[in-house]
Amino acid sequence: QLKNIYDKYGGNVIGLNKLKNNEIDKKGIVSFTEDKDRYKIDMLVEKPKIGDAPSNIGILGRYIFEYSIFDSIPDESDSEINVTDAMMNCIDKIPVSGKILDGYHFDTGNPKGMVRASNFFIKNSKLILEDY
Repeated sequence: QLKNIYDKYGGNVIGLNKLKNNEIDKKGIVSFTEDKDRYKIDMLVEKPKIGDAPSNIGILGRYIFEYSIFDSIPDESDSEINVTDAMMNCIDKIPVSGKILDGYHFDTGNPKGMVRASNFFIKNSKLILEDY
């Protein structure tokens, strides 16, 4: 889905999903205009307060980047690479498109999300778990 957008428009492309209000302050959020089959992103905000969020459309953590984005990654002391800031640093030079992705998404970066993903896999797996 992202590659189709990249092939058509180029630039940086990010996977998006619609968030519930209680998820907004835990994700990167985008400001956008809708354009045919994509969202044209004009601003990205990392983990805003719910009242400050420009939308309820969140960054899913799936990306296609132009190589030059790596020159825009902020040099920070912590070990996390902040791609949201990197995209904002170069958004005037490299357009950012977004696509709400079809399918199931799980945030396995927290225990609750990991359990949800595991339960989904178990319920939908054709594997016979007794074999493991």
